[in-house]
Amino acid sequence: MVDIEEPLTRAAAELRRIMPRGSMLDLIRRDHGVLLFSCAAGDDSQLTQRVDLALRLTDAALAASGVPASVIAGVGGRRATLECAHRSFQEARLSADAARLLPGIGETVYWSELGVHQMVVKLAALDEEVPVVHQGLARLFGDADAQPLLETLETYLDVAGNAQLTAERLNLHRTSLYYRLQRLEQLADTDLKDGVERLALHLALKVARMTGQYAPRRGSMTPPALSGMRP
Repeated sequence: MVDIEEPLTRAAAELRRIMPRGSMLDLIRRDHGVLLFSCAAGDDSQLTQRVDLALRLTDAALAASGVPASVIAGVGGRRATLECAHRSFQEARLSADAARLLPGIGETVYWSELGVHQMVVKLAALDEEVPVVHQGLARLFGDADAQPLLETLETYLDVAGNAQLTAERLNLHRTSLYYRLQRLEQLADTDLKDGVERLALHLALKVARMTGQYAPRRGSMTPPALSGMRP
């Protein structure tokens, strides 16, 4: 774990100096920070500007300190009262986890923009109570030999079943791609021509990423584990 408490503290202090008095609360820890902003009702642009400013100041503080870390940010939804702020914090934590573990999400994730991935992170947050979304696929998560098949399936589903684009992204010949997909269908007892099955498989893969059951080996497919601020 990279200790970034000192640069985060400096960034938060500079942010407090710039922002209107009483419009921000902060809590800084060794590997992350929590920021609570007071924004005008209904003014999403004000929240976005403050998040962007916090990230710029944090990037600058990290660069000046020489700490080898990058920033991810999860932004929870608005709440009308301070008593409900803990719900926004929970959403921010889940959004930050999504940014860290799910490909293509980005490094700054707003809970309100997560869409279907809200379901993914909520399921993953159930810990030991996580339901088995697809029994056949679950059997393959612990099998090292099945890893290339799982990576191929995830890429295929991520691009909505576009075989040509999948082959290009994985640098595979189309024949090899079809073989992998057919082999996975056999091992997972599934049918990729079935829309409901595709939905279950895709959801199962994303939940497995979030819970650590599935970690693709391909460097281009897995975002780095980063530490940062959670506004």
